[in-house]
Amino acid sequence: MESGAECEVSEREKLVSELLHLTEELLISARADFARRLEHRGLTLPQYFALMEIARLGPSVTMSRVAEATQLPASSLTGITDKLVERGYVKRAPHPTDRRAVVASLTPAGQQLLEDVQEAGRRETLDALVGIPDEDLRHFVRTFRLIYEHQQQRAKHHSDSKPASGAPSSSSPPDRST
Repeated sequence: MESGAECEVSEREKLVSELLHLTEELLISARADFARRLEHRGLTLPQYFALMEIARLGPSVTMSRVAEATQLPASSLTGITDKLVERGYVKRAPHPTDRRAVVASLTPAGQQLLEDVQEAGRRETLDALVGIPDEDLRHFVRTFRLIYEHQQQRAKHHSDSKPASGAPSSSSPPDRST
């Protein structure tokens, strides 16, 4: 006969397994949909991620920092950035103090492209969630925020117990519930 704690663990394990499965399926589907949206704008996922990191780390950021943030090899990032420069989304310049380094920054066209992609994503998400009541969405956001904050605390605890890697610490996501 199972004790109450064993039943709870078993139920919790089932819930976690279902959560992981649904998350994986949603991420696979969302990534494919997002890649198609970007393709309509002539962008690849790596190009978009490079644009996002240049925007996030900018206004002028070294290519080595962008490579680190995107987890792409510097050699791959060079080709990606070449395409973004050709299309007028990014400009490169010499680093002001390091002759060996190059900095990148978004152009107004690159900033507008990011805003357009984000707005299209917002509209598509609103359409996808049209049948879900606001109260369910509020509950999901609260729960998702708790999961995120717990994960951030665990990551901080693990990074505090390891030697520093020089990686930037992440911050809480903005509260968009208002």
